[in-house]
Amino acid sequence: MPHVRCRALSQPDVERLSLTLIDDLAALLGSDPANFTLERVESTFVSGGWPVQASPMIEVAWFARDQATQDAAAKLITTQVKTICGEQSRVAVIFQPLERSAYYSDGQHF
Repeated sequence: MPHVRCRALSQPDVERLSLTLIDDLAALLGSDPANFTLERVESTFVSGGWPVQASPMIEVAWFARDQATQDAAAKLITTQVKTICGEQSRVAVIFQPLERSAYYSDGQHF
């Protein structure tokens, strides 16, 4: 935990992202990198009846942090995705706060 899901990125792009993103996020949050997951979600974006190339979208499901930490995480993610996809890319980062009492690991909630 946190769970990081990537949309509109290729498999090789997510593999490249995995080389640095998790370690850097773990350092920012003071967490063990083993607690993170990084997932590529296969998606098809559609506009006007046709498939279109979308901008990268990164979803982060985590226990809510203070605004400054969330802002720093969003900047870190955006910077690393732009390094891979190009500075002209528009990167959306969406945080989904989870309640500790609703998150279970091996049948135990936090």
